[in-house]
Amino acid sequence: MALISRSNRTIVAALGGLTAAALLTACGAPAVTPASPPAVAPQGLTPLTLAPIGDPLVVPGSDGRTHVEYDVLVTNVFTAPVTLTSVEVRDRKAGTPVLTLSGPELAARTQQNFIQRPVTPAAQIPVSGQVAVEVDIALPAGAEPPAELDHAFSWSVPADAPALSILDGRTTGQVTGLPRKVSPIEPVRISAPLRGGGWWSLQGCCEPNGHRSLRYSVDGQHEIKSEMFAVDWVRLENGAFFAGDGSSNDQYSYIGADELAVADGTVVATRDGLPNEAPQVTPAKNVKVGEDYIGNSVVIRIAPDRFAVYGHMQPGSVTVRPGDTVKAGDVVGTLGNSGNSTSAHLHFVITDGPDFLTATSIPFVIDSWTLQGTAALPDAPGPIPTTGPAVPQSGTHPLFESVSDFG
Repeated sequence: MALISRSNRTIVAALGGLTAAALLTACGAPAVTPASPPAVAPQGLTPLTLAPIGDPLVVPGSDGRTHVEYDVLVTNVFTAPVTLTSVEVRDRKAGTPVLTLSGPELAARTQQNFIQRPVTPAAQIPVSGQVAVEVDIALPAGAEPPAELDHAFSWSVPADAPALSILDGRTTGQVTGLPRKVSPIEPVRISAPLRGGGWWSLQGCCEPNGHRSLRYSVDGQHEIKSEMFAVDWVRLENGAFFAGDGSSNDQYSYIGADELAVADGTVVATRDGLPNEAPQVTPAKNVKVGEDYIGNSVVIRIAPDRFAVYGHMQPGSVTVRPGDTVKAGDVVGTLGNSGNSTSAHLHFVITDGPDFLTATSIPFVIDSWTLQGTAALPDAPGPIPTTGPAVPQSGTHPLFESVSDFG
């Protein structure tokens, strides 16, 4: 999870280079939750096919809104580049739009597979290429998510495209349908994994970033979202999360902070012994295989098919072993910089399986905490101010760029 400033677009980059993303080229291709292709109105030949990654997941955010999160894979099956001009997501029952993307916002959410990287030219899909459109429906406080969604993807192609006649000469059009039921999965309610204030979410839900934008293929059958709701926490102190130039681990004052069990549970996996990496150096020297990416780690089963995963811990700090039982608040290790990391931080995620590489990220909320404000990476090196009033939170998810006080 590599770290940088907005000037060279470095943030804490998660799990880069794990595997090649599979191309899913037909509506209803296998997803995280395999489903039969739903019936849609006949549309004739189209230059695009759409395939979802999993079902839309719901989480109440620290911004006071309810977020519905999922991705749609869009494949160009035409003879020329196809540009997405707008995406509309609708409440299928009511027929009303709940999200419309166009212009710069659509461009920012039209990403390459695997990593956070908007496609260029903006929202354009090359011949035989594929992109992912990252959907974040932010509903007003107290609003109930729709039970089912459908979509309209508007497109354009060049007027001189070969074989344009197969589209009846159309240079613009829409692909409609792709009904998706919103998942009934409830966010997992937990206590905080850290103590104190200043904990800044350098990557997390729900804007495009290294976590929200990560997609990769499992077993050659489907793509998964392993970090949709994962958070990378660093600690802001006096507008910075390191002293000096940040090139030494001892310049990160919070390295060695206690990491806490977020619920009662049973430890199912641990790893220790990997050294801390040198900050701001890529690639990580000691990452040789996929399991090295998370570094020293602890995985705790906190409910059926629900696992709390802690990554990048200090070497020699893991205090538990597989089979141990823990109570919420127990220290399980300390914050470090091991694995695929360029800055000391806690990588935390709730998953539906014990293997962080192949499990799906599950939404979680924290019992009781305080949102101190938000902080964004500056365009050039300099202080990182926290803005906004402190707001008490109960049962919400700390969103990307939030600053948290866990008491």
